[in-house]
Amino acid sequence: MCALREGPRAKPRAAREALVRSVVARVARAEGAALGCVALYGSMARGEDGPHSDVELLASVEGRDDHRVDEWLAPEAKVKLHRYGAARLRRVAETVGPEWSLDRGKWLQLVPLAGDPGVLDDLRARSAARDEDLAAAARALLVGELHELVGKSRNAALTGSPAALPAVALRMAEQVTLWLGLVRRAPYTSRHLMLGEALAHPETPAGVATLLRRAL
Repeated sequence: MCALREGPRAKPRAAREALVRSVVARVARAEGAALGCVALYGSMARGEDGPHSDVELLASVEGRDDHRVDEWLAPEAKVKLHRYGAARLRRVAETVGPEWSLDRGKWLQLVPLAGDPGVLDDLRARSAARDEDLAAAARALLVGELHELVGKSRNAALTGSPAALPAVALRMAEQVTLWLGLVRRAPYTSRHLMLGEALAHPETPAGVATLLRRAL
């Protein structure tokens, strides 16, 4: 709770860059010749990080098929490290689910830091989904999420229970945005930016644009 109350402390980018180098060196020593690559993603990879930003890293390790996530608070920043077995990471890149647009955006943003950068090129190629897989994911999202949310919003209006509407509206804005990403084959930069990116698209329907503006 103390760390939560204090929150992340402002640090210069140079401090986070030094932290990244330290973590990458540690991963390289731990994995040795099995290390396929280490990459940076998130706001630091895009060059959009601020003084309170986290450090987000992904490592691919040959000869394994697991996925481990380590998170810790360093003096310079919070660190999140995804350590994937190479075979599992390839399967993850090929997966087309409701959040494909966010996943695709992450693969495109990866910045190589150590190992073979060709590993990242392969992941980007694997994440470029087939039209039929995107269409299937869009249909599943429409039936599994959006239809239910429309029903909940209508029930709230009919029963005079508006307290549920804000949460339903925010959830609907997120799910509609993900659905548009699938339909348009459009990657999003990140979860907290995707509503604005969908709203800025010139072909976003007027009703959806109104929902997104209210959510924002």
